[in-house]
Amino acid sequence: MIFCTIITADYIPWALTLQDSLMKNGYSDKCFVLVTDNELGRCEYNSLNILQLSDIANKNYESIFQLGKDELRWATKPLLMLYLLNKYDRVCYMDCDIMVTRNIEAIDKELGDSKILLTPHFRTRSPLIDSEEFKFNFKHGLFNAGFIAVSQSSNEILHWWATCCNYKCEKNLMEGLWDDQRYLDVMPIFFEGVKICRHPGFNVAFWNRHELKRSVEDGKTFINGKDLIFIHFAYTTWNEIHSGTDGIAPEYAKEYNNLLIKNGWKKNLELKYQERHVPIPEARFLKRLKNKLKWVLFRK
Repeated sequence: MIFCTIITADYIPWALTLQDSLMKNGYSDKCFVLVTDNELGRCEYNSLNILQLSDIANKNYESIFQLGKDELRWATKPLLMLYLLNKYDRVCYMDCDIMVTRNIEAIDKELGDSKILLTPHFRTRSPLIDSEEFKFNFKHGLFNAGFIAVSQSSNEILHWWATCCNYKCEKNLMEGLWDDQRYLDVMPIFFEGVKICRHPGFNVAFWNRHELKRSVEDGKTFINGKDLIFIHFAYTTWNEIHSGTDGIAPEYAKEYNNLLIKNGWKKNLELKYQERHVPIPEARFLKRLKNKLKWVLFRK
């Protein structure tokens, strides 16, 4: 299995940090990195396998390459994996803000003989625990598109996903769309061989803190009693681990921050997250208000 991610050129330190965590836990190859906004020389960052948009270009999906900066990164995932499957038997995509904490053999083992491995968000199942997180089950999708593992037999499914992203890759709650991610909801319905990963140590983040219980024993963090395999360090994830409110040992947040700085990221993560001007609850309120206004102003 080989690993890959997609970034803009300014996030090279994050890709290096992902690769460092992989190599610390059993990976011996270079991480493949698709850079979507800059024709970086292949030798300039020789510790990574740099790919360019021209490498994965496909005339059947031309609309994808006309997307904006963020949407382009999301919609090119299936095309990147299809490109790599021409040379490798198994491919694992990870967002660049992921840190692996255990041996990567666990990922290969979970994929097994399946075509594709998906990780549920595992948001809270009860509206009485956290009503906002509960509703996100039906807004942002059941599965997280920040991690996908695929085998050689996944080509048909990846082409289907690319076709969907070529059709539309946008945030549009009115139409039930959330970039590339909501399409994953129906993937296990339409295709055989799509495995839903039940291992609680995969893709651990703030959105599953209610369902996936954290515990620390002998200096190691466990999720629902099982090994923590990798952490998805979205802004809120890092902040809650760093502050000690998540339950995962704060040392993980410190380690991630130190790796980023070592690899050339200019800002301490604590300072970076303090620069967010709108607190999370207020941001959610403003977003809901915006959607309601859109419905009132533009309804037929």
